[in-house]
Amino acid sequence: MYRQLSLQLSAVLILLWPHVALSADNFNLSEVAPGVFVHFGKHEEANGQNLGDIANIGFIVGSESIAVIDAGGSVEIGRRLRESIGRHSFLPIRYLIISHIHPDHTLGSPAFAEDQPDIIGHFRLPQAITQRGEFYIDRFKGILGDHNATTILSPNLLVESEMKIDLGNRILLIKAHQTAHTDNDLSIYDENTKSLWLADLLFLDRTPAIDGSTIGWINTLKSLQKVSANVVIPGHGDIVENWPEGSNKILGYFVDLVNWVRNLIQNGESMASATRLSESAEAGDWLLFDDYHPRNVVKTFAELEWE
Repeated sequence: MYRQLSLQLSAVLILLWPHVALSADNFNLSEVAPGVFVHFGKHEEANGQNLGDIANIGFIVGSESIAVIDAGGSVEIGRRLRESIGRHSFLPIRYLIISHIHPDHTLGSPAFAEDQPDIIGHFRLPQAITQRGEFYIDRFKGILGDHNATTILSPNLLVESEMKIDLGNRILLIKAHQTAHTDNDLSIYDENTKSLWLADLLFLDRTPAIDGSTIGWINTLKSLQKVSANVVIPGHGDIVENWPEGSNKILGYFVDLVNWVRNLIQNGESMASATRLSESAEAGDWLLFDDYHPRNVVKTFAELEWE
């Protein structure tokens, strides 16, 4: 009887839950839905001051265990996330879900080694770690100093299509996607709260970085727009509560980019001229536009040149 009443109360709270902000040692943490906690990264490039704290990371709490979603951009940020979890719950960290290979999501993973969690990743993630892991570690050695990772934890549970895990009265659906932001993207869906964790499949405010396929990313977003979600957590930016409308900005950016690049190709322009012409593009209200838009033009041009 008590368990039934508890579950009924949880269902009511899910409908009424506010966006609750918590803070400990300047490490912001928001409970965006019951048991769903997000730390919001800064809209900056990784540097010695922010210690790579530029991505949204967090955790989901069940009745028996906890799943961490991404570990942050340095061992120090991973440690702060782990300490925040310990302040909130004594339940074991059973899973570490790595949404994709990029260093702002993976370099904090050694902070969770002592928990010995099952590590979940896209089936292509181990190859990406082999190809890029040492490069990322070396690249950030000078930036992060002693807080840099010496290794990136590799997944022991690989998602080829879909995987469900149970945290105790809480089922998470983890999906592997086609090449989009990268070739190893995962999304996580909490069935209890209809919370959809998209990581870097969704950027808000900050200019998206294409490391996979522009066309694939467009198709993936269109597919994800069909998911019924009350709360969507992006990899960069605040939560989205008006889904799927909240994805229209990034989708519009990609569609405009593809149309612009295709027009250049049809007019016989080269990749070099495309990069030069991209400097006159309208930034709109995208942050770090000058850093990432020219790269996106090059990536998209290479993808579309021989389509």
